[in-house]
Amino acid sequence: MSTQALTRNQQQAAPRLREAIVQLIAGLRRDLAGGYRPERHYMRGPGPRWHAKHARAEAAFAPGHAFA
Repeated sequence: MSTQALTRNQQQAAPRLREAIVQLIAGLRRDLAGGYRPERHYMRGPGPRWHAKHARAEAAFAPGHAFA
């Protein structure tokens, strides 16, 4: 009976060990391969200050604008 109990415990431990290994590998892949996302670090396009500055410049040179 001791051998049967040991076999049963081994059978129950195998899926847990397999799941732990799968989680370890998935975690390593996520940490090593997918860590750097440039879109999270860099501004995309001009910011509000640039738009405000250039909106004034464009308004001064708009067609039909009378130069004083």
